[in-house]
Amino acid sequence: MPFHQRLTELLRSKQITHRELSSGIGVSERLIRYYVAGTKQPTMETLVKLAQFFNVSLDYLVGLSDDPTPPRKES
Repeated sequence: MPFHQRLTELLRSKQITHRELSSGIGVSERLIRYYVAGTKQPTMETLVKLAQFFNVSLDYLVGLSDDPTPPRKES
């Protein structure tokens, strides 16, 4: 599943608005709309913020895995 579809799915399933997401990760609402439309791709830094915001793995977020479980944090 392409990134923009996965992002749309996450927004819908968690009932999060573009405004809430943009505020939560520190990017503009317009940029979130570009990501959802698939017209722009986020930087690695933004991908990490998105994965942390949604509590999913990067592989899941970018469509490389269907397992959303984030990696465990090591001490």
